[in-house]
Order: sequence, then structure tokens, then C-alpha cells
Amino acid sequence: MYEDDASFSTCGALAEADGLIRRRAAPVDNKMAGGYGAWIVQLIGDHFPDSQQVSAAELESRAAWRTISGWGISESPRVLELVERKGVVQVDRHMNPWLIQMKVSADSAWASMYDVMI
Repeated sequence: MYEDDASFSTCGALAEADGLIRRRAAPVDNKMAGGYGAWIVQLIGDHFPDSQQVSAAELESRAAWRTISGWGISESPRVLELVERKGVVQVDRHMNPWLIQMKVSADSAWASMYDVMI
């Protein structure tokens, strides 16, 4: 399916080199920030239902947001910055690890994810 042009081939999620197939990291791109924001607040709601704010480390520990996306230590701050610009979260950079606070519900974030494309 990931090799078929009519399916997922063009998304570039997988790369083949020397007979090995590797999963590529999700692109750190402003066009994707709405989707990433919706996903992050969904993870916070699912894994921390009684919290509006969690640390980036807690979110990684419980929901593996960086591991699943393939983002390393250098990419994750950029992703949080892009998502914050969309107004989905607020990031407290004074704490270490950073604290991520939901600014909108997951339902609202998912509903507005495509607004920038219209």
C-alpha cells in the first residue's frame, strides 16, 4: 500500500535503502500544524482526562507523541511552536520540561483542522 502511487506512495512515509524499509519522521511543516495540534490535544484528553496541562515529558511517557511521529529532541520544540501559533496549545517554556496547556478542546481542534485549506 505504501509503494502504490494510487495509495500512500506520494506521502513519503517510508523510504527504502539497501533493501531496508524505514519509516520517516512526520514532516515539521506549518501546513501540518493544525493536524498535529488536534492530535496533541486529543492525546492530552485521552491520557490525562482530568488535566488541561501536562509536561512534554509526561506526554511522551504516556502517549509516545515524539516516538510515534519520529521527532527527536530538536524537532519537538519546533512542532510545539507551530501548534502554539495555531492557538491550539500554550507552551510554558519557563519550566523544564515544558508544560503544554490545551487552549481548545480536541473536538474543536479536529473541526477546525482544515480551515486553513479552504
